Amino acid sequence: MRARLFLSIAILVVAARDGAAQLQGPKLNDYTKVDLKSLGIEPCPVEKDEKTGFLVGGKNATALIPKLPSVAGRSIKNLE
Repeated sequence: MRARLFLSIAILVVAARDGAAQLQGPKLNDYTKVDLKSLGIEPCPVEKDEKTGFLVGGKNATALIPKLPSVAGRSIKNLE
């Protein structure tokens, strides 16, 4: 009886270990700090919208977003 219990536990441990190894999968590349030009990607030029101060193709402050009256010529209310 104990031998069966030990064998069952051993099988569960091995199966759990093998399953965990399969879930990990291949290592993914981290592209968060890669220069876009090194990947053959040419970023668009940054243009500032004079009316709103929004940077098209650039980084905008989070606080600017709720203050925008429109995006791409469409009102926020219409977009929602």
